[in-house]
Amino acid sequence: MGCGFTSYSKSIRPWPLIAAGPLSLALPALAPALGLTLDELLGQPVIKHAGKRGPAPRLMQHFERVSQLPRPKQRLVMEMLEAVLAQPSR
Repeated sequence: MGCGFTSYSKSIRPWPLIAAGPLSLALPALAPALGLTLDELLGQPVIKHAGKRGPAPRLMQHFERVSQLPRPKQRLVMEMLEAVLAQPSR
């Protein structure tokens, strides 16, 4: 006589990972559904900004415009900026 347990070892199969698709594709949709950011869902530290951010500072607007310039002009701007920054502060 047996111990009363039925063996299911042949009927248990590995979880079908392919049927659900890669987990990395599901996470971006899962995070907002849970009311979380993707970083929060993955357990990463989240930096919360106090209040509402206003318009980009003027300097950041200039850097954005410089990033749209052709590479040679970008290098020229960088050289001028580095020259100014290399001068001793007053």
